[in-house]
Parts: sequence; structure tokens; C-alpha cells
Amino acid sequence: IGAIVAESAKADDSPQKGGHLRVAMSESTSSETLDPAKAKTSTDAFRSFQIYNRLVRVRSDLVAEGDLAEAYEPNATADEWTFTLRKGVEWHDGKPLRAADVMYTVKRILDPATASPFRQTLDQVDLASSRADGDLVVRLKLKAPNADLPILFNDFHAQIVREGTTQFDHVIGTGPFRLKQFDPGVRSVTERN
Repeated sequence: IGAIVAESAKADDSPQKGGHLRVAMSESTSSETLDPAKAKTSTDAFRSFQIYNRLVRVRSDLVAEGDLAEAYEPNATADEWTFTLRKGVEWHDGKPLRAADVMYTVKRILDPATASPFRQTLDQVDLASSRADGDLVVRLKLKAPNADLPILFNDFHAQIVREGTTQFDHVIGTGPFRLKQFDPGVRSVTERN
């Protein structure tokens, strides 16, 4: 898909708003999910990149940069990371993104009941010592130093969901597209945010 999009971008240097993009995926099943923490197929991942955002993303040149986080930095020993969220980010319904949403997402991933495939990777976070510090700052304490922690948040399982979300049939996110329709194994329709 990346090659198709790259070639399309080369064909016309003056993008125009509007139009439709239809994409067929080969891994469609009736067990598809809108819950990024539980995503298992490339179809789930592709869809979650449309609806949600991550704290950090890795660009095509393999350089990490903030997505929802405008800044992130470790303490001197890299066993605690501070993420400062971008101001003005809103959920699709207009409510502001908050640090509590990030903490909720991390807690959900680490909860064994969620059964996230990403749990083992993120298990290095010490939840008891981590916290939201106001509305825009998240402090994640680690069980051991890790200089690469931000890159882990590039994973599609780490897309940020709003605090308190327990139902994933009609979701909202902060991503570039809003969900209009979702029929697992059949189709999903999104529209520009």
C-alpha cells in the first residue's frame, strides 16, 4: 500500500480535497476489532492508524518523533520518562486529550484481563509509580532503565484510547479519520476528521 500511495503523491504535486480511497485487505475476519490493545491482524492495525494516534511515531527515515507527545525525555538514568502532550488535541467529539487518557491506555494494556499482545512488551512500566501530572504531562516510571522506551509507543497496540472506554463498537479517537461504519469481516468506513 505504501508504494501505491507514494506513486500517487508523485503523480500530482497539487493535492485536492475530496474523493474516496478504497482498500482491500486480505486478513478480514469476523473477529476484527476496533480495540487497538487487542488488534491481531494487519487489517486491525491499518484501521487503528486511521482512527487513533500514538504518543510517538517512527518516520519513514526511521527517526522517532512525537505524535500526541510534543516532547519526551528521560531522567538521568532512563528509568523514568516524561511525556508532554500537545496542546489543543481533541477527540473526534471535541473533548480534549488528557494525560489521564494516556495512563488509562497504559493500564488497559497491562491489565491481564485485556489480553493485549503488547502487554509483555510494556510490562517494564511500573504502574504504581507512574502518573498523570496535570492534563498534559505523563510520567512513566520503569522497573529498569530503557533508553528506547518512546519507540515502543510507535506500536499499533499503543494507540491512545479515551479514559473509561470499555466498548469498542462505535469508537472515537484523535486520528485523521472518524469511524462511520464497522462491520467486522465485511467493511469499515471512515471519513476525514
